[in-house]
Amino acid sequence: MKQERNILIDVLKGFAILLVVLGHSVQYNMPGNFDNSLIFRIIYSYHMPLFMFLSGFVSFGTFDGSKTKLIKRFKSLIIPFWCWFIISYIFSWLIYNLKGGSEPDFLNSILEVLKSPDHGLWFLWVLFLNILVLFISLKISSKYEEILLLVFFALINVLVPLTGFTMLGMASLTKLLLFFSIGYIFNKHASKLKKTISLAGFLSLIFYPVLVAFWSRSGIPTFAEYITLIQPLKTIIIWVFNQAVPLTGILASYKLFDLIVNYEFVFKDSLISLGRISLEIYSTHFYFFSFTYLLVFIPLDYRISLTFLVTLTATLLIQWLLKKSNWASFLLYGKPFKQ
Repeated sequence: MKQERNILIDVLKGFAILLVVLGHSVQYNMPGNFDNSLIFRIIYSYHMPLFMFLSGFVSFGTFDGSKTKLIKRFKSLIIPFWCWFIISYIFSWLIYNLKGGSEPDFLNSILEVLKSPDHGLWFLWVLFLNILVLFISLKISSKYEEILLLVFFALINVLVPLTGFTMLGMASLTKLLLFFSIGYIFNKHASKLKKTISLAGFLSLIFYPVLVAFWSRSGIPTFAEYITLIQPLKTIIIWVFNQAVPLTGILASYKLFDLIVNYEFVFKDSLISLGRISLEIYSTHFYFFSFTYLLVFIPLDYRISLTFLVTLTATLLIQWLLKKSNWASFLLYGKPFKQ
């Protein structure tokens, strides 16, 4: 079942992690005002669904539904999630002792991150939830697991709003399981869907720029106030729109890089290298944004660019150094421990 490494997916992962770092560079330099940035809105309209799509894509062929593989994913995602949480807590405690303010409470911090993994490296947590749903689906049927993934997506989107249980990352799961499932389906049925995917990609290159113009991070598209339909129908239209924007963004990116990946282009090898350490970059890069407060005298566009370059460079260096240690590589990045 194991497949050869897909260069297109590595390139897309590299592209996606650059979007993550750039998006956060905009966010940290425009506190309270970042939604007014066009580049921020474009990035946030689909960058994490893209990551989840790619994770679903590579899960077909690498995850066989065994307990051994589930434990391996737990080690590579959940252990780093909690280890980085502890580092963040220590970081907050040091800031408190240096500058004062509110003293962080360890138990309350744990409860907060369980209530909402957004207080930590939420993507690692939610990705494991997606893997867990895939694990259950494969246990039920190893032939029609992709159908079961979509069934679970529908069930979760009914039960979470009905029960109001949004803790433990369930709120994020309602949004991202669909894209994980689509990525899995793309890979499993690649040969059958080749023409359909190609056509959808070309259409998405046209429609995504149009749709994203109306997208809002709040979940309410800008055209919603002009819709006079009955509320249930209006709600459905908004929901479909909010899935269509990231999906067309994903398909457009997939098609664009599919067209050029077989050619040599600037930074191709760099994107491949970044894609292969995308989770390491995601886990590490947050700790370098604090220096942005020292750059307030620099014009905003230059400040964002400098933040992006310095953060990416520092992250690449630190993750490389940390992985020199077997323990740090295992605990922080989920890499197999080498005796």
